[in-house]
Amino acid sequence: MAESERHRRLKDAAAAWARSEGYRAVGKEVRLPRSPFRADVVACAMDRPQPGELVISRTAAFECKQSRPDFLSDALPEEGMRARLRQLHRRRRRLEDLVASHYPTLLEGESLFPEFRTCDPGRIRHRGYRRLTREIRRLENGIGGRTKFSRVIRYRCVDLCYLVVSPGIVEADEVPSLWGILEAEDEPETRTPVLQLVRSPHWIGSPPAHRLELLFALAARNGT
Repeated sequence: MAESERHRRLKDAAAAWARSEGYRAVGKEVRLPRSPFRADVVACAMDRPQPGELVISRTAAFECKQSRPDFLSDALPEEGMRARLRQLHRRRRRLEDLVASHYPTLLEGESLFPEFRTCDPGRIRHRGYRRLTREIRRLENGIGGRTKFSRVIRYRCVDLCYLVVSPGIVEADEVPSLWGILEAEDEPETRTPVLQLVRSPHWIGSPPAHRLELLFALAARNGT
């Protein structure tokens, strides 16, 4: 999908904000350490604790969301989804047991052991069972691909995470608690927006190996 002009300007604004905050290495569309995700913008800050020594003191990731659907595509709460999925699997097992007691011919499997035989209510076109399995598949797909915000925190990809949004896109209590929020001011179409920090992020504490890996990925992305 082609990137919109608005999204490109939000990324430019995030990169400019990071540089103003002292991050010396900044790049766009960089894969985060130990994860399947790319961040819109990443940044690394370096310090010299003593002469001749250079350390990566902090790293940050910025996700830019130009619209509410864009935000929701990555913001599903993973733990809530997993709890719901566990509940649905329990319902599925109860339904299979119930149907098996009424339709023993639906028992499948060639095992001699009854505990390894399963029942397929789909063979009798059970509408409730089909709805149930569709929701299970939807949640499984969601956990795999639509929980980016919570998983970046869990993987400790970076030290700090920021959500960069257009005005009115999200409410603060909708954003995962460890993420900071940078809001872009309204601006003419030709200008890069200025960002205002409306909520500070919490320190995650990325391992030193993750910081170094991010710096290498950033350098490779920038061709340096």
